[in-house]
Amino acid sequence: MIASEQVGFGLFGALVLLATHRSSPFVLASGLSSWAPFVFGFFGGLCVGGAALALLRARASGAIGTPASQRFEKARAALAACCLVAGVFSAAGAFSFGVGISALGMPWSFGGVIAGVATSALLAQWAERFGSLSRRAAFAKSGAACLVAAALSALAAVLPESAAFALVAVEAAAAAVLLFAGEPFGSPPPSDDATTSEDAAAHASSHASERAPGRSALAFAAAVWRPAAGALICLFVFGLTWDTDRLGAPLNDGALLAFEKVAGFAAAGLVVGLLARREGERDLLETLVGFVLPLLLVTFIVRPYLLDFVVDPIALGLIGFARETGFALFLAAAWLALSTHARACGLPPAFAMALFAALAGASGLAGLYSLPVLGAASTFVGAVLFTLYLVIVVVASMAQRGRLSARDAQAIERQGFERFIEARSDELAERFSLTPRERDIVVHLGRGHSYAYIAGELVVSENTVRTHVRNMYRKMGVSSREELLEMIHGA
Repeated sequence: MIASEQVGFGLFGALVLLATHRSSPFVLASGLSSWAPFVFGFFGGLCVGGAALALLRARASGAIGTPASQRFEKARAALAACCLVAGVFSAAGAFSFGVGISALGMPWSFGGVIAGVATSALLAQWAERFGSLSRRAAFAKSGAACLVAAALSALAAVLPESAAFALVAVEAAAAAVLLFAGEPFGSPPPSDDATTSEDAAAHASSHASERAPGRSALAFAAAVWRPAAGALICLFVFGLTWDTDRLGAPLNDGALLAFEKVAGFAAAGLVVGLLARREGERDLLETLVGFVLPLLLVTFIVRPYLLDFVVDPIALGLIGFARETGFALFLAAAWLALSTHARACGLPPAFAMALFAALAGASGLAGLYSLPVLGAASTFVGAVLFTLYLVIVVVASMAQRGRLSARDAQAIERQGFERFIEARSDELAERFSLTPRERDIVVHLGRGHSYAYIAGELVVSENTVRTHVRNMYRKMGVSSREELLEMIHGA
């Protein structure tokens, strides 16, 4: 369908950025302290909504894909889009729900909670849509969606507040319409000629995983933990550093602040889109570990030392750009890993994304609540967390390579041993005029197999095997297996 995924998901992403990012025109107009209850409520709603939706998906996974369930999914998506808009409008002062929540000593706005729950539902719906794409198409459309979100964020930054309200409503309506376009929810990935061999392998893995759900979950966890853990750390740091007023961090304002977010998401979109032309996921993970993580580390190590200085706005903008690019790439990597691997491992993409939404909400909340506790030390936490993450990823990668190398070495050693036994058996058969069947039995005995095993392999009785062995011993001049093995392994 014409660009339904990239435009629709880009619209949804832009809406979430407008609702939560500290450079949003709504946040700048209201002030960080005034908007903070919405952000607390948003992450709380994301956590609760994601957990509830994951439970519902786990119980109703067998019914997904039926016409009735698809009508229900579309109705729920439309309701979620309306709730997200209503929550944002409420926080921006367009109207008020008149209800507030206090949790662990912090105020949560009811509008924020509603917006967070709605976001978890819409994320699950979009995961189903992207899960029905080939992996290459998912990369390309995710990259394009980042570019759409960046463009709309730039537009919102230059519009007056009343026009920004109208933009939010239009974005939500268009995103909901485009979400309903295209393939039905729960459709399997396409299997046409454009599908890559990587996708075909994923489809085959899907059929196999249906027979082994435990292994499917482990395979899924092994495939997604690196990008998912990195994205959760990003969300924790996002919450920890959201209120820059309380943090006392230097921050650009106006056009330069908007530039950091817009340019960061645009750069991430270009990287993901370019990787769609290659194998994709492996290259993206290598980019994250080899380039993005060190960039984030430098950003979080350098920035605390700038707190006591007047820093050039351009330098601040470059630091902010590096940070936003890193965050956007980690979120994109987690999104792609979750949405594309879930179906390949026999799991509903909506379930995987709902579970991640719950963890994402919890990570954001943990960051928001940690700022008053950590105080000035908060400025160094990002560097510490990303350093630990980098060490864990490198150690895990080395261990994985070590296991693969050990397996390869064992396989090579085994293949060499097999070839050696085959060659020696041929020599002995020729030297002692053994029959083809006797030669086969020499091979099995050289490999250490029992008479029962040999009988099963050759489809004869054990007595027949014993008769062949006696004849072999007579021809070769040996009286036991030990002597036979010495002859096989001898010079």
